[in-house]
Amino acid sequence: MMTSSRKTFTTILAAATLATGLNLAAQEPAQPVPAQPEPAAGLPMRLTGFAINQTGASPKSTGTFDIQVDRFSTQEERMALIAAYEKGGQDELLKALQSIKNRVGFIKFAQSIGYDLQYAWLTPLPEGGKFLFLATDRPVSAFEQMKAGRRMDYPFTIIQIKLPDEKKGEGKVSAQVQIRTAKDGKNIELENYGTLPTLLNSITEVSPAKKK
Repeated sequence: MMTSSRKTFTTILAAATLATGLNLAAQEPAQPVPAQPEPAAGLPMRLTGFAINQTGASPKSTGTFDIQVDRFSTQEERMALIAAYEKGGQDELLKALQSIKNRVGFIKFAQSIGYDLQYAWLTPLPEGGKFLFLATDRPVSAFEQMKAGRRMDYPFTIIQIKLPDEKKGEGKVSAQVQIRTAKDGKNIELENYGTLPTLLNSITEVSPAKKK
């Protein structure tokens, strides 16, 4: 039986999503743009840790992962994604995301091939530390394209990571996500398709290698 989990982002958390600053209620002022580090600050940013697949029951459900961020998304890319969502919802947002030629990095799980990431935004947390939001279009097989089932309505992969100061980080990967406007007309709602997010635990930020 298929189950789904929904999370409506508050205004503060929504500022870290693909639709950062999206203001759908004309009577309200636009939200301030969240902080983004200097383009080359601390890059490449590499994270390692353990991924736990909550839908699996075998020892193979847990393994290591690597994330590397080679660059952060630009303000121009962010605004183009916002404009695309305002124009045509998640369909236009997906096209805009896929049109980004210069990837921001990649994610790789143990015993699997890695795949590119198209969007990366880093913002400081009020209590210290930082929040990393990553997104890409979900890999779709040729068979799935031919079948064209309901799963095709969930075309995004979203990664959210919290990195406290001087502590191990934690996060999650939502592999099949639909993005839409919540009923209040103000916030963005993410819905997973039938699977629980993969948990990311014991996340460590690896210092980038120094160039000789």
